[in-house]
Amino acid sequence: MNRLMKECKSESSNHLVQLLSHTSSSQQLHPMEVKDPTFPNQEGIKVSSLSIVLLVRIAQVSIPDSRSESLVQTFRETKEVIHFIDKTISTKSFENNDKLLFARAVWKGPDFNCLLPRIFASASEPSSDLDRAVVIITNLKRVLPLDLVRRELGYIMEFINRRTYSSIEDLYTFIEQLFVDILHTLLTQLPVAIFKLLTESPVEEFEGRATLAFKLLCKLESLEGKVQWSYPVGCNISRLVGGEAPATQRSMESLEEGIDLFTTDVNNHDLTIHDDVITVV
Repeated sequence: MNRLMKECKSESSNHLVQLLSHTSSSQQLHPMEVKDPTFPNQEGIKVSSLSIVLLVRIAQVSIPDSRSESLVQTFRETKEVIHFIDKTISTKSFENNDKLLFARAVWKGPDFNCLLPRIFASASEPSSDLDRAVVIITNLKRVLPLDLVRRELGYIMEFINRRTYSSIEDLYTFIEQLFVDILHTLLTQLPVAIFKLLTESPVEEFEGRATLAFKLLCKLESLEGKVQWSYPVGCNISRLVGGEAPATQRSMESLEEGIDLFTTDVNNHDLTIHDDVITVV
């Protein structure tokens, strides 16, 4: 486990830490949804790995590289965690499964710059960065081929287009804030996702699942104090991590230690789950 910890901590999360250090979430934590505080009565965005990767692709194609690259690098550092959380806590359905698959495909495929010739096929590109960005964002949905991706993109476009922007910097600031809000909403669910992963694990899969959980925790250890973690409601997670303190008072470091100890014991004992509490007997 010490070797795994060293490997995980050697993976850089510099862009993630820097971004969350200077941009805080603006949300009042609606579970898996982001709302615009300026338009509180308007519908928000349902958060998923597909919504955040589409926002990154929008930023790439509409915002100058000198600014959008920060979001690209931050997503690159967190995509494994985001996909794990989304896959683990999402309600199982064909649509949600398709969203997960499309999220991976959109990220692995070419960025949206390949769509620019179709966007500007019948008109010249505007001279100002802001006007160009608005045209691109407004027309992206029209030139995308996949219905599900188009629909998700449409929600984000509507969210962005509710406001009027004075400059390309103003637009980028809003997109960056939206990215942080979606990212934060997803990351807060990590303890919930880990608890679900472990409590629903067959005994023979527990060690592998615990190793994955430990790896993800190590990766996000530097976010302690920057993310408002959400813990399972009504579940005695402190029994999983060890000790008697209430779950909401325990740090991610304690959760790491609990998984480490639990994984050590599980091969030599029977694992039981009763009333959402894991015990080793």
